[in-house]
Amino acid sequence: MTSSKLTQSVLVVIALLLAWLAIRPNVPVPVVHAAGPVQYKVVDLAQPPGLHMDNALFERQLSELGKDGWTLTECDSLDQSCVFKR
Repeated sequence: MTSSKLTQSVLVVIALLLAWLAIRPNVPVPVVHAAGPVQYKVVDLAQPPGLHMDNALFERQLSELGKDGWTLTECDSLDQSCVFKR
């Protein structure tokens, strides 16, 4: 392959890439919508005075909510409530 053929090949590749970049902004982009509204749930984990939350019970409650599709967002240590969303 001579240098002129190599130069022509490189120029053709560059021209094709420039044409692709020029056409790409005109391609319509599909509009994507959310699957549904976001749901929130507040769970009160407060125990009667004098009792503390058992870790196993807390893990079981979190596992049950996770199986239903709820994701823990935040927990407030003052009033012992947690916010979940799905």
